[in-house]
Amino acid sequence: MLMMRMADAWVRGTHPWCGWIRLFLLPLMLIPMWFGLMWGGMLLMMAWMLLPLFFNKPVGRGNWMTRACLGVQIWRSRRLDDLCNLLLVALAGGGLVLASIMAARQEPILLACGVVAYFGLYLGFLRRCGHHLDARTRALAKAD
Repeated sequence: MLMMRMADAWVRGTHPWCGWIRLFLLPLMLIPMWFGLMWGGMLLMMAWMLLPLFFNKPVGRGNWMTRACLGVQIWRSRRLDDLCNLLLVALAGGGLVLASIMAARQEPILLACGVVAYFGLYLGFLRRCGHHLDARTRALAKAD
C-alpha cells in the first residue's frame, strides 16, 4: 500500500494542509537542536519527507498553498531561468542554516532572526511560484 502511494507523493504534497505543515516542520527541527537532541531533529526531518504519503490529492486548485506547491513543481521542472526565485529559495535556506547554527549555540535572538528570514523569504518564493502557475494557466487558456 505504501509503495502505491509513493508514485504520486508529489501530488499529495500539494494538499494545502500538507504544504502548511511542511512549511512549519522545518523550523520545528530547531527545538531538538537547541537541546542537543539531534535525533529529534532527524525524526522531524523524516516526518517532513514522509508527510505527503498521509494526505489525499487536493480537491482543486483553489487554495493558495496548492497553487504555490504546483508552481514550485513547474519551477523545478524547468531550467533555472527565474533568478529571483532561485535567490529567494537560496536565501531562505541560508536563513534556516543560520537558525540551525544559532540553535546549536543557543543564541535566541539570532535564531529568531534566521527563522523570520526563512519564513519571509520562503513565503515570497511560494507567492511567486503561485503567480507563475496562474500566468501559465491563463496562457494555456488563451491558447485554446
